[in-house]
Amino acid sequence: MAGQENCHLIQGRPLDLRTPIDEGGGGTRLRRRSGLAVATVAAVLTFCLAYFLPASHLLSKTPSSVATKVTKGLSALDSTNGLNSSGLPHIVFFLIDDQGYDDMGYSATSNDYIPLFTPTLDAYAADGVKLSMYYSDLLCTPSRASIMTGKNLLHNGMQHGNPSVGYPYALPLEHTLMPQYMKGAGYNTYMIGKWNLGDFNRAYLPTRRGFDDFVGYLGSQISYYGHYAVINGRKYYDMHQNEAPLATSYGTMDFEVFDNRAKQVIREYDTSKPMFLYYATHGIHGSYSQPPAKYLTDEQVNASIEVYDKTNSTQRKLLTLNLATVDRTFANLVTYLKEKDMYNNTLIVVASDNGGCSQDHGSNYPLRGQKYTLFEGGVRVNAFVTGGYLPESTRGRSLDCMFHNVDWLPTLVAGVVGADPEALGPLDGVNHWDDLVMGMDATPQCYRDEMIHTIEVGVEAPTYVKGESSGSAIDSLRAGLRMGDYKLVYGEQLSGWWSDVEYSPTECYGAATTIFVPYGYVFNIAEDFTERTNLMDMVDDTILSKLWQRLDYYFENMANPGWRWYDVSEVALATYQQNDDWVRPWISDEDLESPRDAFQKEMVANNTVKIDGQGHDHPDRPDDPANTSSSDDDDTDSSDSYSYSF
Repeated sequence: MAGQENCHLIQGRPLDLRTPIDEGGGGTRLRRRSGLAVATVAAVLTFCLAYFLPASHLLSKTPSSVATKVTKGLSALDSTNGLNSSGLPHIVFFLIDDQGYDDMGYSATSNDYIPLFTPTLDAYAADGVKLSMYYSDLLCTPSRASIMTGKNLLHNGMQHGNPSVGYPYALPLEHTLMPQYMKGAGYNTYMIGKWNLGDFNRAYLPTRRGFDDFVGYLGSQISYYGHYAVINGRKYYDMHQNEAPLATSYGTMDFEVFDNRAKQVIREYDTSKPMFLYYATHGIHGSYSQPPAKYLTDEQVNASIEVYDKTNSTQRKLLTLNLATVDRTFANLVTYLKEKDMYNNTLIVVASDNGGCSQDHGSNYPLRGQKYTLFEGGVRVNAFVTGGYLPESTRGRSLDCMFHNVDWLPTLVAGVVGADPEALGPLDGVNHWDDLVMGMDATPQCYRDEMIHTIEVGVEAPTYVKGESSGSAIDSLRAGLRMGDYKLVYGEQLSGWWSDVEYSPTECYGAATTIFVPYGYVFNIAEDFTERTNLMDMVDDTILSKLWQRLDYYFENMANPGWRWYDVSEVALATYQQNDDWVRPWISDEDLESPRDAFQKEMVANNTVKIDGQGHDHPDRPDDPANTSSSDDDDTDSSDSYSYSF
C-alpha cells in the first residue's frame, strides 16, 4: 500500500502548510497577483501556439505508445503478480450524470421528498462505504477523462469543455484507459451509456480503447427518446452498438435501452471470467423527458406532482422522475447480478460526474455554485462503494477523507485487481483501497491532501448573470486548487451565488446574487464548506503564498489543452448527412496525425469527405416519438443496424 509520501500528486517538492517559506509580509498578495498576471500572458501565448500545432503534439510533452504501456501492464498483471483472472471480482462503475449534492436521498437537506426517488441508491449506500469528501471535475468530459486515465485534467488535456458532436478533439491515444488495464488482467469489458471522450476518428471509439462491447452514445447529450443531437435545426442520431448505429432503439427511452442491454449482458455472461462494466447513465442530465410508467411507483408519481405544486417547476418535477428512473435501473442492475449469482463477487462504484446544473433545476444546496464552476457545488458530489465483494466489516460507514475521481483507476486496478502500481505508469490518482476496506474502528490513512480543480486560459465559456446567458471570453486564468483545509479560486466568473432551496423556472437565474471578486477567493473548506467567507484578505500570508506557489507549479507542468472553441465542422455534418444523419467518425486515418490540416482544407476548398459504401435506409423517425416502451423482456438487438464504412 502506498505510504503517506504519495499524498502529493505531482513529482516535485512536497509542500506543507505548516512549513515556513521565505515570502511573507503584507505585500505577498500583490506580488502573487502580479506573478499570475505575467503567467497569464505566457499562458495565452502558449495557448495560441498550441492552437496551430498538429493534434499529435497537443496534449503531452512526452508522448508514449499505448501499445508499450499495455504490454507493460500485461506483463505486470499476468506474470509478475501471477493473478488468476477467474478469482478476481466483477467490477461495476455506475456513473450518474449531473446529480447535484442535494439530489441524493441520503445527503438531501433542503427538502424531504428526494429520498422517495432514490430508495435503492440510499439502501446500497447504507450497506456500503459513503465517500463524504468525494470530488469530481467540474464538467462531464473532464471527469470521465480523469476516471478513465487516473490522470488529472491538466495532464490528460481535457480541462475545458466537452467534445460534442462534430468537434475535432478527443482524449489522446497516448493515455491508457481503465478498460485496457482491466483487459490486461483478464477481464471482459463492457460499456453502456455516455462516452463523451471524442469520436472524430474511429481510433477514439470506445471499442478501440479497451471495451469489448459498447451500447450508448458518443457525444455529450441526446434526446431521451429520439437519441439525436440537434445542430442548425437538423437532427443527428447518436445511439450505437459497438461501431454500428443502433437503429432499432429509436422511440424507446434510453434508460430502457441501457437497462435492457445490462440485462442481456449479465444474463448471457460467462462467469468464469471477471467482468468490468462501465455504466454511464444519461440521467439526470437536462432536457428531461417523462419516463415509462414501469420505472416509477405510484408514490413517486404522486410525489412528483407535489414537487410541482411546491416549486411551480415542470423541470424540477421531471428531474425527480428521471432520478427515480436512475434508481430503478440501478435496482434492476443489482437484481440481474443476483439472479446470475454474481452479486456476492461484485464491487460496485456509484458516483456523479459533476455538480447539478441550476439551469436544469438540479440542486447542490447548501453548497455554493453549480456544474462548471470551481465552487463546491460544481465539484463536490455524492459517491459510494457497495456490493457483495465489499467486506461486511467495513459496510455502513463513511470515509471522511479527500477522494477525487482521478483516484478510481489506481484504487480499482492496483487496489482491487492487484496490479503492480509501477506498471500503471505515472498517475495523479492514489490508491484508497485500504481505507475503503478497513474495519469500523480503524483510523483511515487519508492518502490525499490536495487537489487541482482546473487551470484554464484564454477560452470562451458561457456566463450566467442575473438571468442572462451569453458567450464571453475568459481572457485570464481561471483556476482552482485545494491544499489541506484551504482552497484557492481565481478568476471564477461564472457563478457567485447560492441558489435558493426552491425556485420557479422564471427565478432560476433571477434568484442569483452576484458576488464577484476580481482577484479571487480563499476558503477554509473544513470550517466553511458552503464557501460564505472569502479569506483572501484575511488568511496568513504564508498560507496564501503556498497556495499561489502550488498553483504556479501545476501551471508550469500542465500539458497543452486539447479543447478548442470550434464551430461544428462542416466536414462532420457532411459525413453524417451522407450516412443517413448518423453521428460517426469523420476524420480519416490518413488525416489523423494532423487533423488541423484537414480543417484548413475544409475552409478553403469544399466540404466533401471520402465515404466508402452506400447509405442505408433507417426506420421512420417522427418529429416527436411517442413515449412508448418495449416490453420487459425486449433485449437490445442490433440486427437492423449497420457498420460504419469509413
